[in-house]
Amino acid sequence: MKTRNLVYAIICIALLIFFYVTHVPIWFLFLILSLYYAYMAFKPSGPMVRGAKVEDVNYGVLGDYAVDGDAKDLSYGLYIALHNSPVFVDIRKDSNFEVRKIYARKLFENSDRLESSLTKFIEKNSEFKDRHIESIGLHSDDLSRGEVFWNPEGYTLLFGFEFKLE
Repeated sequence: MKTRNLVYAIICIALLIFFYVTHVPIWFLFLILSLYYAYMAFKPSGPMVRGAKVEDVNYGVLGDYAVDGDAKDLSYGLYIALHNSPVFVDIRKDSNFEVRKIYARKLFENSDRLESSLTKFIEKNSEFKDRHIESIGLHSDDLSRGEVFWNPEGYTLLFGFEFKLE
């Protein structure tokens, strides 16, 4: 929530009431302004990837991204498309950073292989049928393993290009 916009909305509501009571037609302008500022105060800020359309995301490009919409909390990685949805591949910056970047690129280049693996995984594990993958974390000391985070709630693993339950 943006406090400044909420304050503006409250001021506009006060002016709306004042001008409405005094029968000055400008009250309608303050009605519109108060609705606008209230909307701006409660709408999510930043570039949200959740629910983004596939064409809105720059796929296969390594870089820092505000995945959760918070520009102060950047994650390094790239986007891939799985089941026609953007999935962020989060890369941990450590001594194996370059190896993790190579694995992330391989995931992007082999997204068709990941698609078929994901389809098979969902067929075998029906509890994941109504979920989608939010991100794949390349954080493990086992460099061929990824952590798969699902929405709503879910956690599985990725070994190479195969999705597996823990």
